Amino acid sequence: MAVGFVTNTRITHGTPAALYAKGISRHIEYDVIAKNYGDDCTDIAKQLLSYPASNFKVMMGGGANFLKDKSRGGSREDGINIDLEWKKLGGRRKLLNNVRDLQAVTESDGKLLGIFAPSHFPIYVEEQIVGKKTVPRLVEMTEKAIGQLQYDEKGFFLMVEGGMIDVMEHTNQMHFAFGELYEFEEAIRKAREMTDPSETLIIVTADHGHALTMPGYLPVQESLFGSDIIKHFFGDEEITLEVPSIFFATGPGYRGGYRLIGDYIDKEEREQPHSALPSAIPVNSGHHGGEDVGLWADGPLSELFASTLENTEVAYIIKFLLCAKHLDYTFCNASALIETSTQDKSVE
Repeated sequence: MAVGFVTNTRITHGTPAALYAKGISRHIEYDVIAKNYGDDCTDIAKQLLSYPASNFKVMMGGGANFLKDKSRGGSREDGINIDLEWKKLGGRRKLLNNVRDLQAVTESDGKLLGIFAPSHFPIYVEEQIVGKKTVPRLVEMTEKAIGQLQYDEKGFFLMVEGGMIDVMEHTNQMHFAFGELYEFEEAIRKAREMTDPSETLIIVTADHGHALTMPGYLPVQESLFGSDIIKHFFGDEEITLEVPSIFFATGPGYRGGYRLIGDYIDKEEREQPHSALPSAIPVNSGHHGGEDVGLWADGPLSELFASTLENTEVAYIIKFLLCAKHLDYTFCNASALIETSTQDKSVE
């Protein structure tokens, strides 16, 4: 089975790294951090050179700084250039560094390692505003990845991460977060266009939510980024309060309280793409939430993901469907086991 992933975060970041790396901390993305945990701690980037990552057919995202030695403008101090060492692993392998490289990919190129940014990708909306495209977009990487993987006679597994949605919610910047969500949606749409729903299972989910809510009764003429203004009595005193339509529990959007002098809110500021929406507690980075996370599935056996599931069950079902070798019971042997059980009952 062909395996690959694409992300608009660093390829050593939490979600993509979970596909191939093990370690004491998600933060050991390169050698300088890893050595703080001991000499026997192998950084995540270096694990790209060993199994299973070395066998992946497609790996695309950002994070060049953690793959390159300082002599090449990177952050590594061990003298290892992960990208160049990866190319030496054998077989047909191709390094991709920019949009042109991605566009030029053909089926005959073999395994692909695309590193298109020093760290995470630039923000989608910002690039739209300035009219400058410095990296391939998530939908383009998804299209190329499926194009490379779909010819494997044993099928393929592809993980596509719109990881910048999370990054923008940490900063309470929902204009940017919605833009990243749109880009993720485009990648999903492309995946559906390129695959057959009768033979390809597509799962869309997240690893967590954020501590935000949508309170109040927003007037119909207001933007989603607006606020409801209410009058409230504390004893004999009437005060005016702002109830933001999108409200974070924590983050840099804190404004020192929501009691208004008069009815003034800077609506123009709220509509600016860079604006951080209000939070209740001032911290540099907003916190994740603890609510249930949605999961949507379409395709063969998508019914296995119905109802409420523990998060580890989701991973188990995926491994069951992929016929993971370390499981005693998988989709590949389920029919045989059921048939044997039926025959045993008939004998009885």
